[in-house]
Amino acid sequence: KKILTFIVVVLAACISAKAQQEDYAKFTITKAIVDGYDHSARYRADGAYLVFYKSDSNEFCMANVWPKSDTQSYGVITDWKEYNYKETASEYATDVFKFNWHFENSYDDKKGVAACRLIKIYKPSGVVYEYEYVLSNGSTAQFSGYMQGTMKF
Repeated sequence: KKILTFIVVVLAACISAKAQQEDYAKFTITKAIVDGYDHSARYRADGAYLVFYKSDSNEFCMANVWPKSDTQSYGVITDWKEYNYKETASEYATDVFKFNWHFENSYDDKKGVAACRLIKIYKPSGVVYEYEYVLSNGSTAQFSGYMQGTMKF
C-alpha cells in the first residue's frame, strides 16, 4: 500500500510540473542539416521538434526534443529580438526572431550558448519555418519544417 501511495504521489507531481509549463509553439523538424551533413531522416524518424515555452519559474525557454529517444536539449532564451515583414508581390510575410539560447543536454553533461535565428514564413498552406544556430565552437545546424501554435508571447 505504501508503494502504491508513493507511485501516485510521484505521478501527481510529474503531472503538476508538466501542467506548469506553458507551451507557445511547436516546430516539427522535417529537414535537418548539422555541420553540413543531412540528418533529416534521423530527425523525422525520431519525431524531433523545437518547442518554445514558459518554464514553471516564468522564464522564456526553448527545447530541441527527440521524443522516441526520450532526450532533449533545453534552456533559457535571452537577448530576444523580433522583426516583422509584410507580404509583398514577390515575398510571403515573415517574422524573424534572433536570440541566444543557453542550453544543456539531457543525454550528456554538455552545456553552452547558441546564437539562433528563427524565420516564420506565412504561406497560404500554413506557417513554415527556417531555423539555424551557431555554437561557440563553430558547430552549426539548420532546421526547417512546419509550425503548430501561435508564438504570441
